[in-house]
Parts: sequence; C-alpha cells; structure tokens
Amino acid sequence: MDISITKLREKDVEATLNLFYKSMEEIHPNRPPEDIQHFKEGYSPAKLYKRLLSENCVYLVAKEGDKVIGYVFAWI
Repeated sequence: MDISITKLREKDVEATLNLFYKSMEEIHPNRPPEDIQHFKEGYSPAKLYKRLLSENCVYLVAKEGDKVIGYVFAWI
C-alpha cells in the first residue's frame, strides 16, 4: 500500500469534501440535520477553492493511488 500526503489540489476538492461530509455525519450521529448542514455550508466547494489561495490555510490530503483516504484542514 503506497500512501502519499500532499497539499490539497483543486482536482481533489470534491473527493475530499465528500470524505469530510461523511466524517461529520459519522462523528455527530445524534446532531440534528440542520447542524450537519451548517458544517457542510461552511465547507462548500466554492469556499474551499477560495481558501486554497490563502496563505493562512493549510489543507493536506492522504491518497492511496488516486483515492483520497484522509485530510487535514488547518489555519494559521
């Protein structure tokens, strides 16, 4: 198994957000749907693309081959 960790690139935004959304639902199974939706709105594709340009945001992805299997979002 070959796993790589790289900066998030535009081509991986959709897969990363899908994993993030799934994680939110699993981590917070008892939260009301509107709470989960609030998390999702804060991490829309448009907002994430914008943050990729910020020097104060760090987004990393772990990939096995071409498949995104993990992520880290951080702010400085």
